[in-house]
Amino acid sequence: MFYRSLAKIAVVALFAALPITPAFADDDEYGIPVVAVDWTSLHRGDARLDVWVTRSFPEPIMLGHDTYLHQSQKVQYAIECADRTYSLVQWVLTDAAEGKGNTVWADRAMSLDYLRPVKGTLEAAVVHAACEGNGASTVARTPNQTKSPE
Repeated sequence: MFYRSLAKIAVVALFAALPITPAFADDDEYGIPVVAVDWTSLHRGDARLDVWVTRSFPEPIMLGHDTYLHQSQKVQYAIECADRTYSLVQWVLTDAAEGKGNTVWADRAMSLDYLRPVKGTLEAAVVHAACEGNGASTVARTPNQTKSPE
């Protein structure tokens, strides 16, 4: 088993920025998702950082117009620290929790359209934690994790 530094927190929809505008219902309809940020996947490029985030639902859900029955979503974000923006790079929907199981749908962005994250969202917390490299931050981190994002 490879080592992951995963953190779990409840958040709003991660796919709000997908170019196909999926229609997710409120957390009340599907239950509060569990979100894990894989800080070991953090990759620093020339001008951006990439990191994977997994969102799991208590029960399988549909994406948009009754398609792609899935229980988890794995999303790779690209983060531009200079202007504190993010974009979706690629995503995978799976039929089991925690990004496990069979792939239901996988795709990647044709181009990166960067957005400024809304204050108080997971995206805002991940952008901040990734760009600051703050080892003392508890954002998107399990309580017993002490290592900072690399």
